[in-house]
Amino acid sequence: MPEPLAETFTFASGEKRYVMFLRFDVRNYPRFLKYLKETLGVEMGSVKNMVFAKASEFKLGGIGYTAVAGDSDDCHVVAPNEAARIALLAKIFGPNHQSERHTKAY
Repeated sequence: MPEPLAETFTFASGEKRYVMFLRFDVRNYPRFLKYLKETLGVEMGSVKNMVFAKASEFKLGGIGYTAVAGDSDDCHVVAPNEAARIALLAKIFGPNHQSERHTKAY
């Protein structure tokens, strides 16, 4: 499995973080979008030129994440590291998920 890429992203607030950028295709995984909206209360926004125009912070198991809506087809989640990414996937899809089928690291 290739190493996930990490990059420095600038939020609309000007804050910069070294994060992993994940893409969840919500056409195939509506459970994820529903979980973000209904369970975690995430307010979706948009992404433009790799700058988060509007981001929603949420915590899961004490780990901080940021969720942003891309277009009508996908949702983007920023996880601070690979362990956090796996923890989020396990919470949403169950412990036996195959993470590479659900996410794409940029």
